[in-house]
Amino acid sequence: MNINNLGICIRRKASIACFVTISALISGCTVMTVPITDAERDTRVETDLKAMFKDQEPLTGPLDFAAVVARAISYNLDHRLKVTEQALAAGDLRVARYDMLPRIVAEAGYIGRSDFRGTNSRSLLDGTQSLESSTSEDRDRETGKLTAVWNILDFGVAYARAQQSSDQVLITRERSRRVLDNIMLDVRNAFWRAISAQSHLGEIDKLIKRVRSAIDRSRVLETKRLQDPLTSLTIQRELLETLRKLIEERRKLSLAKTKLAALINLPPGENFDLVVPKYDV
Repeated sequence: MNINNLGICIRRKASIACFVTISALISGCTVMTVPITDAERDTRVETDLKAMFKDQEPLTGPLDFAAVVARAISYNLDHRLKVTEQALAAGDLRVARYDMLPRIVAEAGYIGRSDFRGTNSRSLLDGTQSLESSTSEDRDRETGKLTAVWNILDFGVAYARAQQSSDQVLITRERSRRVLDNIMLDVRNAFWRAISAQSHLGEIDKLIKRVRSAIDRSRVLETKRLQDPLTSLTIQRELLETLRKLIEERRKLSLAKTKLAALINLPPGENFDLVVPKYDV
């Protein structure tokens, strides 16, 4: 093998080694997506549930309408989220106002030498040294610099951003107020439905049993031909329609208490009673 072929072979081997090294570095920098395990998901859910119901006043008895409204204002998750968004918008406004101020940059440093920095002085006439070696600075020095910069263009941009942040604060405040109004409407509706469920679910269950019993009796009369078949079918149809409405109303009333518990942020499954308001007639 001559020298030229040997050089070409070395260059090829070097290129292959370089390629392998680069490939290894690229593969080492590749980000791999690791899925969340079931245990991690359960831990996250447990942590979130503890945070949702943290620092809440426990129930000590039946709730009246005023207590329900107070708990909804204090603990409702949607309202707390809007309050947090409002606080973040106020923080962005403060940062935007700070951007309008001049920029101040402070620098500090240290300079050290192993020996003093000395100088010599020679005569221009005969070239002889005219003075002894001397120095005009310390061997170790500390340096510092403070700079203030204010740019009219940066000020204009910061002022426009501050105006936008100020508008965003007002927008988030109105959104929070709107969410609170909707929560109050939902609380009022759910409260009265829960009162109805607490007072009338037993009666509705009795009515459902009576309607089903009437349907069974009508079918017995139809089977024994003690009643006109057309009349029996008409009665059964009306009774089935009544049964359907009763079951639907019972379902709505049953969900009212669950919805009210979600509005006032009670833990799932926690039982509570409501105080029926009394009005003087």
